[in-house]
Amino acid sequence: MYDMLGADEHVIMEEQFVTIDSFWLKVKYKLTNKRIIRSAPIAILGVIPSGRRERSLPLHNIASVMTSHEFDFGRFAIGCCLIIIGLATARDLIGLLIGFVGFILALSPYRTSFAFINNAGQPTTDPISNWEWHKVQNFAAEVNKIIVDLK
Repeated sequence: MYDMLGADEHVIMEEQFVTIDSFWLKVKYKLTNKRIIRSAPIAILGVIPSGRRERSLPLHNIASVMTSHEFDFGRFAIGCCLIIIGLATARDLIGLLIGFVGFILALSPYRTSFAFINNAGQPTTDPISNWEWHKVQNFAAEVNKIIVDLK
């Protein structure tokens, strides 16, 4: 992550959030008095890490910060179906693997996302684990407070 700060720039807050289904993949944010520095994992099939993508967003270019927390019924239904299929074919390893994937999907039907929207209306969105909901809310509140103080 960017460790070089500009003149008169200081870190206000640092947070890292677990991505939606992979506890080993973390999105890192550093809020300074001038910008937000974001470092997000690049993953193959959403679970295999293959690098990081870093981005710096100047605070004066951020129009708004958005968080959402919603129930995804499709994810829950697919998870339940995979559990049933996995239990029906539990005699071999594939059945157990299908059941395990279904179990993970059925236990995580809530989706949390965190987005910065720039002045042109383009969002930079990260899906975050449901367990990180309160951290996301606190970070968004801090960013909003800094943005308001700038304007």
